[in-house]
Amino acid sequence: MQTDRIMTWAGHHPEVAVPTAVAGALGVAVVVWLLQRRVSRALKGWTPAPAQRAGIAGILLATGLEADTAWRFAGNRLGISHPLERGLLFLVGETVLFTFALMARANLLNEEKRRAGAPGILVWVICGALAVPAISESGSVAAAWVRVLFGPVAAALLWHFLMGIELRSSLPSAQSMGTFSVLMRHLRERALSRFGVIEADRTAVDMARDRAVVRAAILSERYQTASGRRQARLLRRLRKALRTAGVAGDPGRREALLAEIATSRFAKDLGTTPVDSPWADTTAATPAPAAARTRPRPVSLPVPAQRELEADDEPRTLPANASTTHEPQGDRPMAVDTDSFFSTSDLTPQAAVETRAERERRQAEAQRRADDTYAKAVEVVVELVQQGAPLSGPQIAEQLPVGPRTVQRYIKRMREEGVLPQE
Repeated sequence: MQTDRIMTWAGHHPEVAVPTAVAGALGVAVVVWLLQRRVSRALKGWTPAPAQRAGIAGILLATGLEADTAWRFAGNRLGISHPLERGLLFLVGETVLFTFALMARANLLNEEKRRAGAPGILVWVICGALAVPAISESGSVAAAWVRVLFGPVAAALLWHFLMGIELRSSLPSAQSMGTFSVLMRHLRERALSRFGVIEADRTAVDMARDRAVVRAAILSERYQTASGRRQARLLRRLRKALRTAGVAGDPGRREALLAEIATSRFAKDLGTTPVDSPWADTTAATPAPAAARTRPRPVSLPVPAQRELEADDEPRTLPANASTTHEPQGDRPMAVDTDSFFSTSDLTPQAAVETRAERERRQAEAQRRADDTYAKAVEVVVELVQQGAPLSGPQIAEQLPVGPRTVQRYIKRMREEGVLPQE
């Protein structure tokens, strides 16, 4: 073997072998020392948790078992006999597995993707490929199971959880948007809905009683059309369903049972029930009454009064920053009578609808401005808290279009919403 030849040559030439071995050992020690310093600097201030330490140890052991399998497979099956060549190539599968794991983690940390994507799938593909050498180098089924399970499979699982590739472990509230994840989520919801357990906030007793109410309504219909022994059997089942539903002591379920029976009994009347056409124009203007269509006769006014009236008839526009709602202006809110301002008594129905829409639009715009002001106040207050500055109403009001009192109300709201700690 190549190793025996090297040892024989070293025994015959000790003057060359010993310095070479010492220099090689020193070189390896220097490389290890440099790597240890680099890793220590990178992990400065980071203390791994016990679970992380155990995971790292498990990954090293699983990778070691993979390395043993790969070394044997490269020599026995791939015909790579040279030690240097085998040492450079036998960990190619493990390197590819680790690379895809890093790429999957990068995709998961991307705010736009939020899923491992193709690298996450390829991790398991490479894991399956690494099972082939483990099976090939095993002499029995049990040995193959051990090499596969505690080799590539264990390494892939530990990388999966330790690096945070499992979305539900790193972000419990997030949901994977991958095709397979979405498909499995829909299948799970459909299965739960089929068995009537889709609502997680209800107990099993409540769901059983609700199903018993529906079952009792169905049995009551069948009982009306049955006869003989079948009728007696349906009556026993109906009584059992009523006891399970608990309608005797629950008025709500009793009303639900009667509603189910009534809905089923009068189902034939559904097609003849009068309904409004969905294509009818409900906003179309209706003819105005005769009194409304009659215009008063013009009255002659003096010239100054006529000019004043004409000036009042000219359309007036509100300033861009004006508001029709009670939006805070400084410390005192400006009260506006929106009902009289948007009065629709002298308008046609079509104009009244348009006026109401305009009022709703203005109110929505005012609410949006108020929300923007509050959001800006939150940013200012959070910045002051981070700087350690006191929360002064006048100081904050200088940066906002509101007064100190409004700022105090904003701070109180932030404490109620949990943005700021309670006093």
